[in-house]
Amino acid sequence: MGGSEWETQLHRRLAYLPGPRDAGGGPILVVPLPADPAEQDVGGISFTLKYLKTIPSKTSVERGWVVVVDARQCHYRQVKHAASTIRAALGNIRLLLVLRPEGFWDKQKVDCRKAEVDNQPVYTTAAKISRYIDPAKLPLELGGTLEYSHTAWINTRKAYEEFVEECEQSHRQLEELQKELRREESCTTAAALQHLLLSTQQTYTTVTTRPATIFKMGESVLRVLEEDGESGFRVQSHCEDWREAARRVRAMLRALQLLAAAVEATWRRLNAALNMHNEVRAVEGEMSDIGTWLESAGRTLLGESRIGSSSPQADQLLREHEAIELKCRETYGRWAALRYRVEDCLSRGDGELRALADPSTTTSDLRALKDYTDTLVRSFASRLDRRRTIILASVRFHRMTQYISERCAVIHQPDRWKPDAKDIVMIKAALKEITSRREALDYLMEEASRCGEKLLDLLTMAVKDLSGRDVTPVYTAELNHVHSLLTASTQLYTAACRHADVCKLKLQQQAQLLTCHQDVKQAHAWLEELLTALVKSHSMIGRSADEIRQLKADHQVFQ
Repeated sequence: MGGSEWETQLHRRLAYLPGPRDAGGGPILVVPLPADPAEQDVGGISFTLKYLKTIPSKTSVERGWVVVVDARQCHYRQVKHAASTIRAALGNIRLLLVLRPEGFWDKQKVDCRKAEVDNQPVYTTAAKISRYIDPAKLPLELGGTLEYSHTAWINTRKAYEEFVEECEQSHRQLEELQKELRREESCTTAAALQHLLLSTQQTYTTVTTRPATIFKMGESVLRVLEEDGESGFRVQSHCEDWREAARRVRAMLRALQLLAAAVEATWRRLNAALNMHNEVRAVEGEMSDIGTWLESAGRTLLGESRIGSSSPQADQLLREHEAIELKCRETYGRWAALRYRVEDCLSRGDGELRALADPSTTTSDLRALKDYTDTLVRSFASRLDRRRTIILASVRFHRMTQYISERCAVIHQPDRWKPDAKDIVMIKAALKEITSRREALDYLMEEASRCGEKLLDLLTMAVKDLSGRDVTPVYTAELNHVHSLLTASTQLYTAACRHADVCKLKLQQQAQLLTCHQDVKQAHAWLEELLTALVKSHSMIGRSADEIRQLKADHQVFQ
């Protein structure tokens, strides 16, 4: 029913609902008949009644209509046509009252009791209508006390109908969108889902923003129903039509809200499924890139077998390896950040991907790829650390052998261990220095042997990839180099120790000879002093016995 069509018919006031209910709970409906039979529009009355029939609640309608036909100014024949039209339009009529003028009863005799039983019209006057309906529930024109404004009623009804039309239209649009989304929800691929979301994006935006306006319209309609004092829907205890209208408004708002929430949930779920699918594919691509880089880097970087043939070369290899580690740390950091995304996909991926029936859109492959990449990263880091350990061992070993060579060269210097033979202090200093250098050389040789053995162990250790294949680099030349360098260092050490022992022995002999020479000189000086003292002080032999005894005692003391 178009809005302008029913509004035009209602403005003709062919029938109207004052709003209250009678004592039996049935809705009261008033049908005023015109005085001129030519103005009576049976079709208009039927049209209006069919519209007004939709206003009361189902419960009230089931209790039966109470129809008041205002026929006080019309001919009696018009009542018959109006009554048949009313019965055909309304159906369940519990009481049909026909108001006639007061003089009508002077000429007519009607059995009112039989009319009620047979559902026939009950003829009465405005003065006697209170026998059937409470005057408080009748408008003023029918002798009641109810204030009723038909214009205000139409305005209120117009606002209500506009809201209903907008709400139903929005409801239909939401249902169509929901049906389309649910039809594709469980049987689509990612490409089809993306096409669906792109094609319905504009519709979704328009349809989901409209309910907010309708909610405001519904609140406005409820306020109009509650605050319009002249409307048939005003807030009064006897105004059942307003309660029914307000109930319908709230029910429609609630249904629209639930449907809008369901459409938004479906849209979010499909978008989440598509986003998760794209996220899974992006994560898989990044993990594949990391795995490819690690495998290529493992073949190029970890396949290096050089350890350097000297200390500077070993130091250069260490610097190059540290530069490689800096590049690898970027990959490690990228993988560490990617792990959080992978774990997030694994935790909620399967639930969000249920909207896709594509068997490839699961996280099982993602979990396997994550485990493989994790193992690959750990394997690469382990092999990289092993390479660093080998280079560090090579650096320390070459440094030890270089120190041994330098210390041996110092010990083999020809004039270093030939100090002045007359200076005992210099001889002792040289003896102390060669002793300390020999001890230091012993320590260096011990460390060089230990570092060499460790380096040999590292070079001979087997290396395997993720498949268990032996990928140990060929270290034949490096092993020969370590063996030869260790042998050469041992020979240098042996020769240096032998030379140091000889020099040390010579220095000790020189020190002993010089000490003996100094002791002889000291003894000669002491003997000369004793001889001088003996000649000067003990040359007398005594002149008497007492003097001889005294000289003997002094001689014993001197001895």
